[in-house]
Amino acid sequence: AFISMFMLGLYLDFDFQRETLLKIAKPLGIRLVVGTVLSFLIFRFVPLSLELKRTAMLVLFAPFASLNPLYTEKIGSDYKTSAMCNSIGIVVSMILFSAMLTVWNA
Repeated sequence: AFISMFMLGLYLDFDFQRETLLKIAKPLGIRLVVGTVLSFLIFRFVPLSLELKRTAMLVLFAPFASLNPLYTEKIGSDYKTSAMCNSIGIVVSMILFSAMLTVWNA
């Protein structure tokens, strides 16, 4: 856990330029759309208990791997954009987790 958070902190650089945000919007958008579709399919068609279905749905929205910036840098790509994508993905995931748990407990 320490190394994961260290890697995120090392490369964390919020650079809200239009090009950077467009690079980040595509993978995050695809991930959210796929997660939403798979969550619906799990909830509707998988023959498991409600608790297991909810757990599987939460897993689909779990944050990205924290060591992605390291691998991105090693292949010579833009590691700052990767780190920003991971950071925004974690924030979005935490918001989704909170919303889902709030709705389910209501």
